[in-house]
Amino acid sequence: MHVIGRRASARALLAVAISCAPTRAGALAAGAEAAPPPAPGDPTPPAAPSAEGADGAKAECLAKYEEAQVARRERRLLASRAALRICSGVACPSAIRADCVDWLDQVSHSLPSVVVTARARGADVLAVKVFIDDKLATERLTGFALELDPGLHKFRFESPPWPVIEREVLASEGVKDRRIEVEFAPPLPTAAQLAAHGEPRPFRLERSDYVFGGIALAGFATLAYFGGTGLYDASQYEDSCMSHCNHSDVEAVRTKLIIADIGMAVGVVALAVGLYLHGKGAF
Repeated sequence: MHVIGRRASARALLAVAISCAPTRAGALAAGAEAAPPPAPGDPTPPAAPSAEGADGAKAECLAKYEEAQVARRERRLLASRAALRICSGVACPSAIRADCVDWLDQVSHSLPSVVVTARARGADVLAVKVFIDDKLATERLTGFALELDPGLHKFRFESPPWPVIEREVLASEGVKDRRIEVEFAPPLPTAAQLAAHGEPRPFRLERSDYVFGGIALAGFATLAYFGGTGLYDASQYEDSCMSHCNHSDVEAVRTKLIIADIGMAVGVVALAVGLYLHGKGAF
């Protein structure tokens, strides 16, 4: 690096010396002043280049030469490449141009790039705005690579009506055409996939065999309580009042026995359903 720095400094000084030396344009201008006016009918000689324009171009070359080196040291490779393209032009002194051409090739090889692809429901999506570090990089995907400086970058992908997707990407120096795949919506299941997994059930109780078992137990408990108390009361009334019992007492006994019958029916049906589901493995 010190050797490169000394070489750059030497060439920069050489460029300054070149810019301070009499220009060819100035010599041509002096010759033009000393030359006699053209005779009638002679072709008009070409205009001599402006000395001020040549000096301005050399000053710009020197400025871009220094700017490219600073940006390259700071790993702002995009800015460095832009400056190197100017100072490697034919208008620049050969001493500066040689360095800029050499560095331009190195910076171009070091610039990382990414290729963005987007899909939704299994189809390619092209109308995608890509933002890199909150700056619009492209309004539509074209398949071409996007160049960026090395380092961590924040990507944002927008394609209405799909939700916005954000992602952090580490761009490594020298890595070209890294693929970034964006999925706005997963593909719909195919008919073969639906057939393989079966039709989805709209509603299903977890361990439904246990649920019906509990219902059966409640039904049999109802049968035991109301049936037992109803039979006991009926026996008491037969011994005490026979056919002279109050109507309300008789209706109370009859209600208990009806409830007991209902509990037995519920218990039997729930038990049968629970056993059936258990045999089918309803988990």
